[in-house]
Amino acid sequence: MPADVGRRQPDPGQGIAATDAASSPPSSRERRTPVPPLDIDGALVARALALDVADFRRLMDTGKVTVLCERGTGDDSGCYRASFYHAGQRARFVRDRSGQWQPA
Repeated sequence: MPADVGRRQPDPGQGIAATDAASSPPSSRERRTPVPPLDIDGALVARALALDVADFRRLMDTGKVTVLCERGTGDDSGCYRASFYHAGQRARFVRDRSGQWQPA
């Protein structure tokens, strides 16, 4: 799935919000499209990484869990993929066009 790279923004609730890196100016070769907030249940991600939710939140806040958010193009337009990384593990989820997150 070709994509734009995003970054994590802390969310005050249980979910994690990933957004497009729109703060950097686009180059002359690329064009940025606004990205809606992409919220995913932190408990879902914590479970996939074999962490409890409190530890997951702490590790996210300290940068020990990282996330890569990608936006689909072409046939995958309207879909997003979020990959969470911690201690050599990866938890990957895909958000379909209806807004539902599924493990990938």
